[in-house]
Amino acid sequence: MPDNWVGTITGPILHLIFLVSVFDIHFKSPIVSVTDPPPPAFPPPAKRLVLFVADGLRAQSFYQPDAAPILNYLGKTQGVLGLSHTRVPTESRPGHVALLAGLYEDPSAITAGWSDNPVMFDSVLNRSTHAWAWGSPDILPMFAKGSASSRVTTDSYQEDMEDFASEDLSELDSWVFDRVERFFSSALSNHSLQLQLRESGNIFFLHLLGCDTNGHVHKPHSQQYKENIKSVDQGVDRMIKVFDKYFRGDGRTAYLFTSDHGMTDWGSHGTGMDQETVTPLVAWGAGIRQLERNVGARQQFDQVQAFKNINRIEVNQADVAPLMSTLIGRNIPVNSVGRLPLEIIDLHPTHQVEAMVAQIDQLLAQYKALERRHEQVYFPSIFHVAYDQLEDEKIFRKKQNIKNTSNQGHVKESLRLCSSFLDELMDGIEYYQRYQKNILIILIRIAFVGCALINLAKLSSSGQKSEVVKRRYSTSIFTVSGLFIAMANFSWFCQGLPTHFLLYYLAPVFVWSKLVFYVVTRSFVQLQFRKLDILIFVQILAIILIIKESFFDRRWLSFGFLTLLIHPIINSKILPRNTFPFWFVSLTVLAIFPWLPVVDGKSEHLLLVLLSGFITSFSGLFWYMSIRLNFLKLVLCSCPIVSSVCVYYTGSSLGLSPVVQICSWMVFTLAMPASMTTRPFYLERTPFLCLSLISSYLLLSLSYEAMFLPILCLAMALWSKIEDNQSQDVFKKNDHFGAFLRENRGITHPKRMVTLQDVSCILSFLFVIFYSFFATGNIASLNSFDPSSIKCFVAVFSPFLMGGLLLVKILIPFLCVSLFFIQIIWFRGCDFGLVMNVLQLFCDILGLMFFNLVQSTGSWLDIGTSLSHFVIVEGTTIFIVILLYFAAMISKLKICY
Repeated sequence: MPDNWVGTITGPILHLIFLVSVFDIHFKSPIVSVTDPPPPAFPPPAKRLVLFVADGLRAQSFYQPDAAPILNYLGKTQGVLGLSHTRVPTESRPGHVALLAGLYEDPSAITAGWSDNPVMFDSVLNRSTHAWAWGSPDILPMFAKGSASSRVTTDSYQEDMEDFASEDLSELDSWVFDRVERFFSSALSNHSLQLQLRESGNIFFLHLLGCDTNGHVHKPHSQQYKENIKSVDQGVDRMIKVFDKYFRGDGRTAYLFTSDHGMTDWGSHGTGMDQETVTPLVAWGAGIRQLERNVGARQQFDQVQAFKNINRIEVNQADVAPLMSTLIGRNIPVNSVGRLPLEIIDLHPTHQVEAMVAQIDQLLAQYKALERRHEQVYFPSIFHVAYDQLEDEKIFRKKQNIKNTSNQGHVKESLRLCSSFLDELMDGIEYYQRYQKNILIILIRIAFVGCALINLAKLSSSGQKSEVVKRRYSTSIFTVSGLFIAMANFSWFCQGLPTHFLLYYLAPVFVWSKLVFYVVTRSFVQLQFRKLDILIFVQILAIILIIKESFFDRRWLSFGFLTLLIHPIINSKILPRNTFPFWFVSLTVLAIFPWLPVVDGKSEHLLLVLLSGFITSFSGLFWYMSIRLNFLKLVLCSCPIVSSVCVYYTGSSLGLSPVVQICSWMVFTLAMPASMTTRPFYLERTPFLCLSLISSYLLLSLSYEAMFLPILCLAMALWSKIEDNQSQDVFKKNDHFGAFLRENRGITHPKRMVTLQDVSCILSFLFVIFYSFFATGNIASLNSFDPSSIKCFVAVFSPFLMGGLLLVKILIPFLCVSLFFIQIIWFRGCDFGLVMNVLQLFCDILGLMFFNLVQSTGSWLDIGTSLSHFVIVEGTTIFIVILLYFAAMISKLKICY
């Protein structure tokens, strides 16, 4: 194991801390323990409320001409049409929590697959007299769990109904409509249920999953998705008749129709594109009034055909929760941060003021809870800086001013004062929710810089320790480090921060203590530059800039291959004429991929997948005709054909064949272990490992990315061949690769320093890693991968399994590149630990750059994109370390041969 702190454990852990910190800095949970404010005094505009949530329905598709004529007619003639703007992450659980609880989900919910409650929260359903909910078993239980007096009753279908291979996925919505109709039919003979239904303040929640499932499988542009929208539209009309019939047309029912999130053209969601964050909003019925003007309308949506000649409303998704609570006259959920859209509620002017005061009381209670929590610190004069805009005296005067103005009959002025007060309360809540933001940003930046400097120090050191200097300064360094550790612990303890915040406070102390100790106790060499080194330095700088710019425009990746062509020139005494032309051609082909259209799910090129499988298998067979082929190697060579046939058959037929599913899982799980039974010789083990990885990658491919990985492996093999030719060492010809990490190229002691040429080579590997992520038509976003690519493996919705398979698709090219890079640094005789230092140095630089670009304000596209960029960089940093060690292990592991 290399003697450096960024080795197998500490480096990935530090970057994992950096990765998690961005959520605490920018997206911390707003949930605090809040006492209930008094109940609203105004009479409820509606006796009951019906909420329809069409999961995965984007506004772009809903407002197409004739897409949902009934709902559009209801909104235009009896209520309001508009848009609801969601926030990242655009997933089902966070979207429903925002709609029903009025808060934006804690990122920790992802650890529960967005289906359980890592943090308990209040909701509109919990505030109702009684709530009934029908729909998906992934959504409904989280609102029933912990509800007061079990007032939320749920009815869910079985999970196996969420079958991606089903002929008609709109059956999920039909099931909900049928169950609701059956429920009201059964109520006619159930006296206790009748009494419950006649009470005021009830909510009926219909969760409709069909659009989301159809969008994932068939894409939002498909006929199936469009037909599902019509099915929902007709189902809503059917439900209106059911409610009117049961309640005898009493006119006391309010209706809301919206969605939890949208969807990209390629059938995924999760980030901040308009296709994902803009959802439809339709409200009609009791308590809903038509608009006299546009409310919150954004100019970019003025051209939507459905909004021509009408007034519309645009709200944030969390605003729906206070809207529903106000309609049925119930308290707003205590942790809601939504703003009440008063303009669409049919209330007497005096009651409008009372409704706004009710929201002020709710937000004020939340603000006071946050303030008390931050005041409960030791040494408050040091660790607590109060929000001076909302002192107790100012709050009293503002509330009194609103009351007096309302009593004088100045309703408009009262509403204006309420709105101003709400703005200040929102700012105050935001202040305390992001109280640690600035200090955490400073701490993480300091730790990032320290990480980069310690890697630079290791690269500049000769590796020799000075025991005299070590004994002289060790005590002083440890004493100062101990003082800083004590200060960090003292600050964390006095503020009563969460346990994991201690890691943020200690990370800079740990990193900089290690840096100072290393610098003091090591000797350093004098750097010397040649004229050729200037060209290499320019190449290094160019690669860093190209990697950065590729996050915003992936076509920059094509220019990165120009820097790779410099390698044979600057690193070779003799130009490898036999290999270089083929390498040049392979790099040229790879440079084309970033210019291909971004994957959008509109078309699948299954013939390319089939062609790639056949070419790869026959190339493998042709290559190994010269060696003795046993049965196992023949099977491994045929795996790409099997994979491509499975993909082609599944894409050309309806549903998932059990035979295809079994074959797919067998290739996916057994090909790689089988390839490790070959000799651990670099000319045998690595090619067969690549064949097995290509086979698994083909099973997850749908289009031209199937051609990408074989070409990438060819280019890496040629690069390795070039380095092999320059090695001039015959020992490796008979080496079984087992000497790696013990003896580089047969040399007992590998190089203790890396040259600038080595740094250039290692950075080029980092470039290829990022290229392998972006080059196959995927943009720099967490939602970039088409979920349809897993259809050879699973048909029933399973978030963790599907996400795991997509993660494997991302990592396979990383591992293929790592396998060849292990050979390259073996040929160059580089110390493995120093190679890690170079990689971590440039990853630290990129990580710090994108950490500074993360933002929590502005459009949700910008917010989601900036977060995705940082997660990609940090995730790559962590996986590079793991994959290189894993590649080294499987390259030299002896099983049987």
